Amino acid sequence: LEQHHNPFALVVLAHLRAQETRQMSAPRKMVKLQLLRLLLGRGYPRKQIKQLLRFVDWVLTLPDEEEQEVRQVLEREVKQMKKYVTSWERMAKAEGKLEGKLEGKLEGKLEALRTTICEIIELRFGSVPPYLRELVNHLTDTEHLLNLQRQAVTCASLDDFTGQLSIAE
Repeated sequence: LEQHHNPFALVVLAHLRAQETRQMSAPRKMVKLQLLRLLLGRGYPRKQIKQLLRFVDWVLTLPDEEEQEVRQVLEREVKQMKKYVTSWERMAKAEGKLEGKLEGKLEGKLEALRTTICEIIELRFGSVPPYLRELVNHLTDTEHLLNLQRQAVTCASLDDFTGQLSIAE
């Protein structure tokens, strides 16, 4: 029964161990710890773990002091299990950080291009109409923004620039 992954095997095992350790507090405590470790190590869904924990706790009752000891031992072991991070988890975390940094750098570059375009338009033509600023601020393609930056420098009028903006979209 200890080898079966089926949760019902754990239920039967808990019942048998409860019968074997009736009126024997110390062995019952050890059996309860063993069953709880087995349960936590099987990778069942969270809801199922809670239900099985409830059953094991109900079948293998202990005096309050020993229940407290069982709880403390399990809490320590669970903390240690949570502290260990597999090599795959570490690699995935590192990849996520790198992706985040790259996305942040790209967004910073895009924001700088958008700002530069609006500053050029403002310097050349006096102001940037709100609709135009809005359009530029929603662009996300670097190449497109670089082309618009060149257009902002070389276009003859604000209307020419706006025309290039609508063509480029």
